[in-house]
Order: sequence, then structure tokens, then C-alpha cells
Amino acid sequence: MYRGGKPRSKLTGLKVGRLEVKSLDHINKHNQTMWLCQCECGNLCVKRGDLLKKGISTSCGCLTSKLQRRPKPKIRIHGLTGTKTYGAYRNMLSRCYNPKDISYPNYGGRGIGVDPRWLGKNGLENFIADMGNCPPKLSLERINNNEGYTQSNCKWATRIEQARNMRKTRVIPYKGKDMSMAEAAELSGIKYTTLRARVRRGALNESELYATILVNKSHTQA
Repeated sequence: MYRGGKPRSKLTGLKVGRLEVKSLDHINKHNQTMWLCQCECGNLCVKRGDLLKKGISTSCGCLTSKLQRRPKPKIRIHGLTGTKTYGAYRNMLSRCYNPKDISYPNYGGRGIGVDPRWLGKNGLENFIADMGNCPPKLSLERINNNEGYTQSNCKWATRIEQARNMRKTRVIPYKGKDMSMAEAAELSGIKYTTLRARVRRGALNESELYATILVNKSHTQA
């Protein structure tokens, strides 16, 4: 309890936040008045008069402790980071909407976009609901390369199916149809680069390719 002279300012009875000033306690070495306060939680504490008047000191410290103990809001995490499904989803968005993406000129630059249902807060969830998770050894493919990413225009496809559907895919005439170079390489067992070089030189005709494919099939089935 303060026993000195008349204090410069009387704060007794002042209510600040959770504190009620009871009496002057002492004057500290910096010549600042220190006031005895009672907090709503029941604790007694001593606070500087200037901090009380400015509304800076509002509790004995219990309010800060309560805030620190308050559970932090849960952050919704989809748990798919690092999966093929999430990678396909992120790559799809980047190709269509990130001008810095190396593939942007062939996608977003051509006006290719993504179904609004697959964008925004619930975009990934809706994408998986429509397409399912990416199966092993498959990747996301647009059926029509001139249309955007929508459920009706997308599927999970093999590397060969994608190669066949690419706008720049090189094709080889085979049995009256066009076969992609990648598909021909896999069926014939010839390395892709070797096959491409032979086609460029004109060193492989359709009958030779047909015979090679038949031989490779007989070996793989044996």
C-alpha cells in the first residue's frame, strides 16, 4: 500500500477491460505510478497508471493465456500432395492459366481452359468426384485437343493413347490407318529413336513394319 504524498492522478475505481483499479500501490524508480488492480478472474496485479489510462493494460495476463490455449482453427488439407492425381490436377491448371508454364502457348495460349466446376475452393474435390483418382501408368488426356478440360472431354489414358492424340504426333501408315510412332515402336519392339531415324531415311516401309510387329508379337507371346 502506498504511504507517500498525494498522487498526481487518481485512478481508483477506474474499470479498464477486465481490470478494476483498487488503489495506488507505489511509485517506481522511473517516477511512474503503479496501481493495485483486481482482475475479473480474481487475481490481484500491479499495473502502470499510464498503461491503464491508455487502455493498454486490460487484464492480469489471464486473457493472453486463454488466447494462447485456444485451439487453432483446423486447416483443411486434402492430403493428396505428391500423388499422381494431384500432380495431374496442378499441371492442368498451370498449363491453362500460368503464362510462365512452358506448355502454356499450346494450352492457355490457344484458349484452352478448365471447367469452372474444377476451379476454386472445391475444384480438386470436384475434379476427383468426376474423374476418380489417377490409375497406375495413366495420365490425364483430352479427347478433343481443340476443347478444354471438362468431364466429357477428359479421360485417364496410356502413354500410347496420348501420343496418338497429340497434335504434333508423327504417324506411320499401317493397314490402311495412321499409327503413331510411339505405338509402332512399342508393337514392333524397335526403339523409338531407331524407328524414327529409319522412317526419316525411308528405310522402313509398311510391309517391313508389319512383319516386324508380327515377329515381336510371337516372341512376347511365347
